[in-house]
Amino acid sequence: MANKKEEDFFFGVSFLEKKRIDYIAIDSFDNLWWQSSEIFACIEEIYKRGILKMYREIICYGSSMGGYGALLFSHILRATSVVALSPQYTIDNSKIKYDLRFSNYAKQINFFFDDLPQYCSKTARKLVFFDPHDIDGQHAARMQGIPNVELVKMPFAGHSVTAFMQEVGILSKVIESVIGGTFSKADFRNQIRSTRRNSARYFSCLAEGLYKRNTKYTDLPIRLAIKSFSLSQNAKIARFIALRFAEVGNYEQSKEWFSKAIEIKTDLILSLRSIISLSIKHGRHEDALHFFKIGIKGKECGLISASGLASLEETIGKSIENEQ
Repeated sequence: MANKKEEDFFFGVSFLEKKRIDYIAIDSFDNLWWQSSEIFACIEEIYKRGILKMYREIICYGSSMGGYGALLFSHILRATSVVALSPQYTIDNSKIKYDLRFSNYAKQINFFFDDLPQYCSKTARKLVFFDPHDIDGQHAARMQGIPNVELVKMPFAGHSVTAFMQEVGILSKVIESVIGGTFSKADFRNQIRSTRRNSARYFSCLAEGLYKRNTKYTDLPIRLAIKSFSLSQNAKIARFIALRFAEVGNYEQSKEWFSKAIEIKTDLILSLRSIISLSIKHGRHEDALHFFKIGIKGKECGLISASGLASLEETIGKSIENEQ
C-alpha cells in the first residue's frame, strides 16, 4: 500500500517486478488513512475476480500510512504475513494524544474503520519495523497485545525505516526473507549493526536524539551530524550543525555551515532566513546584505523585498557611522 503523493511509483513495485512476484498495488491519492468507501470497492473487485483464491501465501506490505493499511486490511485480504514499516496504531487524536504529526489530516477524517485489534488478521505473522526513539515507538507499543505481532526495533532509523534499509542495502533482503519464511529478528539485528555506520540517516537521527536529551551539550551531536553530512551532503543536516554552532556563540562556524546548506539549494529560504537573522544579531550587516542578495538573485519568493534591502543597507550605514 502506498500514498501516490509520496511515491513516484507504487511502493516496492520495481523490486516485485524484478523478482517476478505477483502483486496488487493499492494506492491512495488522499491522506485519509484508508477511511473511505473507495478502498472497500477496490477490495470487493479483488474478491469478484477470485484473485485471493489463487495464492497460498499473501503478504500485505506498506510504509507509514501504508503500513497501517497493510495491518488494518490483513484479515480481509487473507494475508499470511504482514510487513508494516513505521505504521501508526491510529491517527485519531480522540484516541491518542502523543502524536500530532497528522492532526491536520485527522480533523478531516471520519474514522469508521479504525480498530487494528478488531480488524487485522489474528493468524498472520505481522512484522512491525520501527524506531523506538521516534514517536512511532509509542504506536508500536500499542500493538503489543495484537496476536502474532512481532516488534522489530531499528534504533535511530527515524520515521522512514524504509529509506534507512534502502540506504544500507538490506530492504530487498528483508522482503525476500519474509516471502521465503526465513526472516529472523536476530539475523536482522546483526545486519543493522553491521551496516548502520554507512547510513547518513542513522548518524543524523542519533545526533538529533542526543541533542534533544541534553541541549546544553552540543559537541557530540555536532560531530555525529558532521559524520552524517559527509555521507549525504544534506542541507537539513548542514542547518542542524549551523544552528548548534549558533547556540554556543560560534558565529563563523555557524556561517560556514549555513553557507554549505545554501550551496545545496534545498529548502533555500529556511537557510537564508536563519543566517540573515543571525548575521544581524551579531552585527555582521555586510554578511546579512550578502545573503539577502543571494535571495534576490535566486528570486526566492517571500524572502526579500526592495524595501527590506534598502532598510538593511541603511542599518549597515548607521552601524559604520557609529563605529567611526
